[in-house]
Amino acid sequence: MVENIPLKKIDHSLAVLSYFWALVLVPLLFWGKDDFIHFHARQGVVLFLFESILMILAVAIPVVGPLMIFPLAIVVSIVLSLLGIINVLGGHKEKLPLIGRWAEKIKLN
Repeated sequence: MVENIPLKKIDHSLAVLSYFWALVLVPLLFWGKDDFIHFHARQGVVLFLFESILMILAVAIPVVGPLMIFPLAIVVSIVLSLLGIINVLGGHKEKLPLIGRWAEKIKLN
């Protein structure tokens, strides 16, 4: 038996993908102009870029990178992703710390 899933649940499922690294492309490419999804997708894009930059720094800086930057990057990435997922599941559109203000500047059509 298949249950009818309300549209809001589908929206939340797609918005959750925004906080899983490269999966941010799924809500960006395959969903219309839903404001809730785009809010979280913008934050997901900035989080993806933030994580990528931290990982490049962790590899590029000898000794300090692998010992300090890499673990810090992992912890910050996990915490920000979890905060984003919690906001999605709660139906909230709250800016994430560190990256929220940059996400506002991204325009999606």
